[in-house]
Amino acid sequence: MSLSNIKGSIILLLVAILWGSGFVTQYIGGRIVGSFIFSTGRALIGIIFLFIVVIIRNYIQNKRIFFFDKNEDINYLIKTSIITGIILSIAILVQQVGVEMTLTAKSGFISSLTIIFVPIILFIFLKKKIKLITFIFIITSLIGAFLLNFHSASLLNIGDLLCLFSTICFSIDIIIVSSLTKKIDTLKFSLFRFVIFFIMSLIGIFVFKEKIDLVNIENATIAIIYSGIFVIGLAYTGQIIGERLCPPIIATLIMSLEGASAAILGYFILGQTLNIVQIIGCIIVIISNILVQLTYYNV
Repeated sequence: MSLSNIKGSIILLLVAILWGSGFVTQYIGGRIVGSFIFSTGRALIGIIFLFIVVIIRNYIQNKRIFFFDKNEDINYLIKTSIITGIILSIAILVQQVGVEMTLTAKSGFISSLTIIFVPIILFIFLKKKIKLITFIFIITSLIGAFLLNFHSASLLNIGDLLCLFSTICFSIDIIIVSSLTKKIDTLKFSLFRFVIFFIMSLIGIFVFKEKIDLVNIENATIAIIYSGIFVIGLAYTGQIIGERLCPPIIATLIMSLEGASAAILGYFILGQTLNIVQIIGCIIVIISNILVQLTYYNV
């Protein structure tokens, strides 16, 4: 395992933790103001945050204020951002609606199914194979994620199905980001992706006729700001950086820890239950993640 792989793994672990916390804010904020209003608000906060970070970074590096570099391939940046932004927006918006209709731990488990979907998609469309031992530990990780949601995994509802569809979209996004963004400015790419997300969320408000209530928005302000800065601004940008440093399968497995993070934070913040079986499942997921990396990198 190279130093870049280690750095990527650490970044993606932090991403998984932030995403797990994002399930909590989605659950709280979405129920207060509505799915699309919450998504629009956090997208706007994320865009402003990333724009400021880009300007500050450019000033520190070049001692002048600017956004685009004169040698930058702006057309490729925007084109790639639009394509991946649409896929990501569908994934997040569908997940947002689904999270409000099920438990955070359960939605976290369903999101962890990327550890199965990504290898399958890579094998079917790109003919990429993985070692049998690595795949076995991927399966044990999935079993651990199931145990983590043992009390709620038996019955499926519409919220679960929406989360499942969003997970497939997330899996496609992970693969595309890994293959198309090697030479793109990470911060700008993330920013433009969420401009697309903002536009689609805004359209959703009017299509689904969500009522804009200033009192409710005020009550959801903390959830919106947290999700905008830490989930959109930091976590999704960190995903792009981490995926550049790790193979898609490893990146997917590490990010699947968001399910464990969601369950633990749901227990402490929302008072949702976490029994001994779920704790065992959490431990299995963590150990399986470690073993997958050891076998994948031949450590």
